[in-house]
Amino acid sequence: KMDQPNLRPLHDYQLIDLVRIWSQYKKQIFFFTLACGLLSIIVSLILPEYFKSRTILYPISMTMADRNMIFGQQQGQAEFSYFGNKYDASRILQVANSSEVIDYIINKYDLKTHYKYKADEKYLFTKVKEEFLDNYHALKNDKDAIEITLLDTDKEKCAQMVNDIATKIDEIATKPVTEGKTKIIKMLEVELKNKNNELSSASSPANKDNLTSEIKQLSEALTQYKVSNNDKISSITILEKAAASEKKTKPVRWLIVALSILGGFFFSLLTAVVVNQISYIRKSL
Repeated sequence: KMDQPNLRPLHDYQLIDLVRIWSQYKKQIFFFTLACGLLSIIVSLILPEYFKSRTILYPISMTMADRNMIFGQQQGQAEFSYFGNKYDASRILQVANSSEVIDYIINKYDLKTHYKYKADEKYLFTKVKEEFLDNYHALKNDKDAIEITLLDTDKEKCAQMVNDIATKIDEIATKPVTEGKTKIIKMLEVELKNKNNELSSASSPANKDNLTSEIKQLSEALTQYKVSNNDKISSITILEKAAASEKKTKPVRWLIVALSILGGFFFSLLTAVVVNQISYIRKSL
């Protein structure tokens, strides 16, 4: 039978009342808490282990690949402007979080199979992408460097994916610059060919001198652009390459068990308080 002192409105409860309720229901509370602890141990042992790989990189100013920087009067600024500014960092971050990079990794490493999805799964690619994004993070740290981290159950594959992500980011970020130079080279080659044709048909010495001067300038520019285009400068510099982790990142089993035990204890105590209140209400009616 319930002790009379425990039957009171909830707003009148004091710490001693909770102690009394715990004493009254201590067996039920103990066994429920024990069950939560044992269940959490089993669950924590079943959960897959995840390993984290990380790469740290800095953006490089793309002006380093400019022909004026290489052949002009700006060489003295090269050291000062080697690392990119906040706009370069934002550009690299946008590329790192772009669908082009993410889809590339998902397809290259066949993550739908790696994540154990069925081929006929509804919304298959969306689910695979969501799971990948839950474990993938690209952000700027307090040192203004770009950190790319990934969690995966396969530590070797995880490191490979992170390093491949860095390579793909560099490829995508430098592509517009390379394509732009290639277009300029083709334009210069066409213009140079036209000027040579004009020179071969020119009659006046003044016109020939002008054309010769233009051809010389175009040839010099063409050579510089070709050299600049062949110089495969990167858009990033990697400070820390991803390596396979020796230690798992999650699950933190002791924390799962500790929180489950605490949660089980407080839940069972709260349940006892509710049962006590129901008895109080019934007795008051």
